[in-house]
Amino acid sequence: MSGPRGDIAGLMRLPLTTLDDDRGGLDKYFDPGLEASIGRPLAWRQVLRGLHAQLAPASEAKLLVPLRGRMFWVCVDLRRDSPSFGCWRSQVLEPSGAEALFAERGFGHGCLSLSDDVELLILADNDYRPEAGVGIAWDDPELAIGWPLDGATPTLSAEHAAFASFAAFRGQHGGL
Repeated sequence: MSGPRGDIAGLMRLPLTTLDDDRGGLDKYFDPGLEASIGRPLAWRQVLRGLHAQLAPASEAKLLVPLRGRMFWVCVDLRRDSPSFGCWRSQVLEPSGAEALFAERGFGHGCLSLSDDVELLILADNDYRPEAGVGIAWDDPELAIGWPLDGATPTLSAEHAAFASFAAFRGQHGGL
């Protein structure tokens, strides 16, 4: 970055982490590694993709803001002491809806692109910790999530395709 007077303290170019696979891309705009580059703590922590959650103490509350396209977003209540444990709700996120979605800690998240041009701003209040990640099969018959597939077969990563059943999750973890 340069200009008539050279570098300006407090302005810097930062590399963005982009994760691409056959489903599309994920740009990580708020990554804990940026704190080291910037030299001070940042308020936003992480972005998310897939039907998964993080075990405590790495559980995350999330704010999802639609920027472009249409995304079907699912939140499954995994809070073990919640009266709605195992229940799910969905919402189509699209900018024209003029709504964001907030989920407290303790929910599992899944999504399905409804258009080819989806962009979401996803903010989380905790660091991403791969070792704390857990997943549940997107097509678990007990959860019976009403994915709007219209007969299509979804594209999944190998990791997400291998997620266990909701019953296996309960047996191993009990909940979040």
